[in-house]
Amino acid sequence: MENEKVSVTVSGFSVWHHCGGCSNSIDSLIGGDKNANVFTDQGLANKIMDDLKNRPELKGHDLKAMDDIYLMYHKETGMTGRIDVQKPGTTDQVVRYDYKDGKWSDPKPLELIGPGKLEENLGDLNSIDFNKVTDIYKVAEEKAKSIEGGKVEDVIWYDYRINRGVFEATIKINGTKERYALRFDAQGNFIKEIKE
Repeated sequence: MENEKVSVTVSGFSVWHHCGGCSNSIDSLIGGDKNANVFTDQGLANKIMDDLKNRPELKGHDLKAMDDIYLMYHKETGMTGRIDVQKPGTTDQVVRYDYKDGKWSDPKPLELIGPGKLEENLGDLNSIDFNKVTDIYKVAEEKAKSIEGGKVEDVIWYDYRINRGVFEATIKINGTKERYALRFDAQGNFIKEIKE
């Protein structure tokens, strides 16, 4: 019998909370540069994730994350991201963090729905080597050169493969006549390309 995924929905309204006393390590790292980009700035993705792990409510905990972690770059708005993690100290609660304007939002509780079991839908966040994001992007850029009109999307997704208990990264290339998804393991090693 295959494992089933648990779906989540944000309960209540999405509200951005900005606190004056929160750590602002990413802004100091990039000097307030909204053009900082995890796909071209080596180590930035890892620093962004370390900023999350060092939040007071998460620091010192082995974090478990759900499917669909993403980091995205927009020329107009800069870096954005999203991650859903098991709330430390609980077995049945998940919270969402959104990354925008150089910092992580306060946690938003998620409602778990569906027949799956939460523990089967969680992977170890430390299993992902976010330092490999720039390398993954370079591989995608090389592939894009061989595709007519090829352009790499500025978003990387980490999906949790329930049946194998691992995260995998996906980055996409859009061409004039074809589209590809390149898949990598959590350590940044190329697995396969999929023509979509």
